[in-house]
Amino acid sequence: MKYQQLNTFSQMELLDFLNFLLLKQAKKKEFDVVAYKKNILNVSVWAEADITEMEQNTALFNQWTIREW
Repeated sequence: MKYQQLNTFSQMELLDFLNFLLLKQAKKKEFDVVAYKKNILNVSVWAEADITEMEQNTALFNQWTIREW
């Protein structure tokens, strides 16, 4: 068996990887639409005042001149 040909460290590394794959496989769940919608609704939204302020800052930022060396 190829496993026996590996040195001790590589065997440990392989076992760790197998445990990772098994854990990942065990954690798979069905997609929860209700939870997804709840998370989406909790996403912050920008107010019109926030957008206006960002646009003003962008305009000011674009007016900067780069110093010549």
